[in-house]
Amino acid sequence: MKHTIETYTGLTVDLANPDPRTISADDIAHALSRIQRFGGHTNVPYSVAQHSVLVAEIAHRLYPSPDGLLERQALLHDAQEAYLGDMVHPLKTIPSVANAWNWLEAQMARVIHLALGVQRPDQAATQRVHHCDRLALAIEARELKVSRGEGWDLPAIPAALNGIRLEPLDHHEAKRQWWCAWGMTSAMRPAPIAAEA
Repeated sequence: MKHTIETYTGLTVDLANPDPRTISADDIAHALSRIQRFGGHTNVPYSVAQHSVLVAEIAHRLYPSPDGLLERQALLHDAQEAYLGDMVHPLKTIPSVANAWNWLEAQMARVIHLALGVQRPDQAATQRVHHCDRLALAIEARELKVSRGEGWDLPAIPAALNGIRLEPLDHHEAKRQWWCAWGMTSAMRPAPIAAEA
């Protein structure tokens, strides 16, 4: 019990040794809709669920995949935070913190992908999702931060994303939109992948 949490649906997840049978998309959608980006330091409420949907939308606009795989991988890129929480980025740059955190995140992400039947991104997909995540950060900084991202070394927002505007969502709507994005990308999904050894 030392390293476990009880989830929204009542499952028990061992954070040090997660089991795919304890992972639930409902728990992920619920928790991410209640966890705030930037440690809550935004001018309006903005959840990790809303961020995840934005990254999936950017992936769909810039790198549309016929089977929706990249979009699903983008939607799940922060799914481990449903169990581990969202650590603000500057803390992740402290070596003694980063080593343990990166290990926990990688392990949880692997188990989530296995549990939900989503292939883990290869190197090319990882780079594309990271690019979409950075573009999402640029949009978020522009709309949610006092500095508007000045001095953040952010990428330029391409014309394909010009129409994106962020609206504050309560946790119910953020959760609903996460589920909509999951449903849309899953509708294109082929047969489930085989379990990893």
